[in-house]
Amino acid sequence: MPGCGDGRCRRAARLRSWTSGAAGAAALLLATPAAAASAWTPIGPEAGAISALAVAPGAPRTLYAVSSLSGVFKTTDGGDSWAPADQGIDLESAYLVTVAAGPDGTLLAGGNGIWRSVDGGASWRQDPPVPLFLPGLQFAFDPRDPRTVHVAAAEGGIYRSTDGGVSWKVELASTGPTPDTPFTSFQTIAVVPGRPEVLLAGSDEALYRSGDGGVSWKRVAAACNVQAVVFDPADPSRIYAGCGGAGPFPSRAGVITSANGGVNWKPTALTALPVTSLAVLPGAAGSVLAATGSGVFRTADGGAHWTRLRGLASVNALAVSPLRHPVLFAGLPGPGVFRSADGGASWTAANRGLTATLATALAADPAGGGRLYIGTDRAGVFSTRDGGASWNALDRGIANPLTWIYGLAVAPLAPSTLYAMAGLTDIFASTDAGQTWSRRSPPGSLGLPFMLCGPVVDPRDPLHVLVGGRDGAIGATNDGGSTWQAHQVMAGTRIVAIAFAPSEPAIVYASGLRDNAQGQGMFKSTDGGATWAPAGPPGFGNTVMAVDPSDPATVYASYYQGVHKTVDGGTTWTLASSIPVGVNALALDPRLPGTVIAATGWPAATGVWISRDGAATWAPLGSGLPSQIGVLGVAFDAASPATLYAATVFGVYELVIPPPPS
Repeated sequence: MPGCGDGRCRRAARLRSWTSGAAGAAALLLATPAAAASAWTPIGPEAGAISALAVAPGAPRTLYAVSSLSGVFKTTDGGDSWAPADQGIDLESAYLVTVAAGPDGTLLAGGNGIWRSVDGGASWRQDPPVPLFLPGLQFAFDPRDPRTVHVAAAEGGIYRSTDGGVSWKVELASTGPTPDTPFTSFQTIAVVPGRPEVLLAGSDEALYRSGDGGVSWKRVAAACNVQAVVFDPADPSRIYAGCGGAGPFPSRAGVITSANGGVNWKPTALTALPVTSLAVLPGAAGSVLAATGSGVFRTADGGAHWTRLRGLASVNALAVSPLRHPVLFAGLPGPGVFRSADGGASWTAANRGLTATLATALAADPAGGGRLYIGTDRAGVFSTRDGGASWNALDRGIANPLTWIYGLAVAPLAPSTLYAMAGLTDIFASTDAGQTWSRRSPPGSLGLPFMLCGPVVDPRDPLHVLVGGRDGAIGATNDGGSTWQAHQVMAGTRIVAIAFAPSEPAIVYASGLRDNAQGQGMFKSTDGGATWAPAGPPGFGNTVMAVDPSDPATVYASYYQGVHKTVDGGTTWTLASSIPVGVNALALDPRLPGTVIAATGWPAATGVWISRDGAATWAPLGSGLPSQIGVLGVAFDAASPATLYAATVFGVYELVIPPPPS
């Protein structure tokens, strides 16, 4: 993917806002040649950011996993294999965060609204009972009456359904049980086993208890940002609650416990770490597992002592499959699902078929042959040397692999040299094909605290790298990041795209944007990025760019809609076409001049498009991409240029481009 113009500066904030854009796509299709018939093939990696896990009652080998952008996945063999189970859910707007399975087989998934399935996830429908949205929803089914279910609806409060989730009525408003209770956001709900009239509702500031089925409530544990509630299977009056620490209210961290059904609470010995999820082991009184950002901790004595389990880092969700020998499942914020059959002493990945990896950046090795690198949202960097048949995690040395990898580049003349941008604030470099990384960020004195595009590597100098900054500056290094300089382009302008001319690297193009027209525009350097001059009319800027591989004066650029083109090095620009979709990335076919690939995302996700006439007309490219998903990057295989790779919210897809019509 040439340059750094992949729209990442706007994509992070608007990723959840994609819409299908079906009407615009249909209009474009009528005016362009027939779509190519080749099919996209998913090539992994198998993993993803898992926010919730649920075990089906009565079917301990059936589990459901939720990934916010990739939907619901289901396994019926205890995690040996997974398959999507979200037919009917609008993944672009749902932003799912939780799933729950009722005793009668009803499934409820929550996020931006509530989705319901009565056929094991084969199909879903949405009923609109709860009007408010994130930060999260959680469900609790009444074990004696499967049609009675409660939901923590974030700012909406606590709601109850008596018809299996078809309709809902409020039980506890988000302002609390009394007028003087501070505004609170509910995120956890639980029913005491054997006593369905006793409910516990957790919010971002306290734990509430009802002893009459939700008619009245009492605040029983303050200063706890409640993330989870579980019950000791040997004694349901023994209850544990996980406190998340950070929140809008002063809050403790760790696990608190009650020995009398939730009336009184006290802290356990785990007090220093925010807890994200809890689980209990059946048949083992006082045995509790707590998921944290530092791994999983276990107690065997009701919280008096805790031990950190090896093998896992940050964990979002826990679940226990109550087999004869219970199996633990952990959902991680990037590496997917892991399981343990020995009480957490050892863990193995269980991700076969779980294609929920959000590929935020894509770079192809100049050697080609299926050698790829991808950056992810919270799982670091992955590589494949065989076109996706196998993948390796490459995150050793990256300070915080749980941040987004916004940019990724391979040096064309030194394929073992890689650069990555993590979290808009750090640049990392590797000289051994990603096996190890070192921090090479610009110093704060350069005024580049936030970078909006990059890194981009000089095609003829693997140590010459550029990044774009927020206040009209471009950071440059000539020694692989050991030292940096700042080159001013235009003050007050966000540099959101940079592209070297492959055939003449002294020529570099940049694009700047502002919230208004003043200060935004296209810029050009003829000395490798040291000095800059306007290369387009004022108020004209783009977020993605691609320079012709053989002609440094021909550049394609796009901003939201339409593809602009210059053939004279930026002196004049024309609107080559009005492709009515949001373009996230552009790529040029190295074999065929004038062949342009456009990857779409916000504000309309309609897959990948191709133009064979210099961006004058477009047609959809390939079939088989999941509907309504955004494509964040595209890259050709250097050894086999007919092979195109696409980075999506479901991982990487591959397509062999059909030859042009004779």
